[in-house]
Amino acid sequence: MDVMALGLPRIGKFVERHVLSIVEYCDHHPEEFEHLRDESYCKSTLGVRYPFFRSPDLIVGRYEGRYRSSPQVVVCGETVLFTNDWYARHYVGFVKYIADKQMIDQDTAAAYLDALSESVPRAGAAGEAGSRGRLAAPAIGNAQNLLVRNVLGRIRPDAHAHGGWESTWSYFGGRCAYCDEPLAAHDKDHVFGINSKSLGEHKRGNLVPACKDCNSEKGDEDFRDFLDAKFMADPATAEDRKAAIFRFMLERDYLPFALDPQVDPAAITALLDQARTRVQEVATEYVAQIRSLVTS
Repeated sequence: MDVMALGLPRIGKFVERHVLSIVEYCDHHPEEFEHLRDESYCKSTLGVRYPFFRSPDLIVGRYEGRYRSSPQVVVCGETVLFTNDWYARHYVGFVKYIADKQMIDQDTAAAYLDALSESVPRAGAAGEAGSRGRLAAPAIGNAQNLLVRNVLGRIRPDAHAHGGWESTWSYFGGRCAYCDEPLAAHDKDHVFGINSKSLGEHKRGNLVPACKDCNSEKGDEDFRDFLDAKFMADPATAEDRKAAIFRFMLERDYLPFALDPQVDPAAITALLDQARTRVQEVATEYVAQIRSLVTS
């Protein structure tokens, strides 16, 4: 299910929609206001790395650029800002939080979570998977994702996709392409994710050095949106990073489907979504047939 069909915007906009509800809840439950200013609580409850609320005069050092400068909100009589450090993987945790606090009804929350289970990764999902036990059936989404990656990798294969990494590493000076921090290990990231939304491919021009934090934070988000959010307080740096990555892609003769004026990305996405649906249908069909053989 497409989350957009349920009217779900990007996670940052979704959070913004519910900020006033959170403010109202905190006004009636002051202890929650204290919780949402606590980094450990916000990390364990929402999966975010920064406190949800923070006083403007405390936004220094590593907190700079992690909070929206406007709108400011008044909670329990105190003016604070709320974090903008949200990524798709935080969606599930945030929906569960506002449902638990009764800011949305349970039916709405269930519909959102159902859609999100097919659409976005969850913070901490890998650890939770193990807790379900070895008897849990593999998610059909794994097979769907593998099919999409296979198809995108075969449309216009790169004969040098598995070579030339040292030149890429040198191109970026052994630094993260997103934050420019020096890298100790050769960590990599696909600029355009290899999925039905981003339409990335496994090509040299789509693979850049990336630190673990940026790799994790970006996820499948458009790298331009990611950089805009990461350097919200310094737009010039965001533009410089984007320009450097675009230059790299062009020098490697890589023009992503999403940016190619001769390609209709929506048409490709529609076909890949059809393929994902067929995987689901085929799996359902064969489960039914085999089940009939073993239960008759």
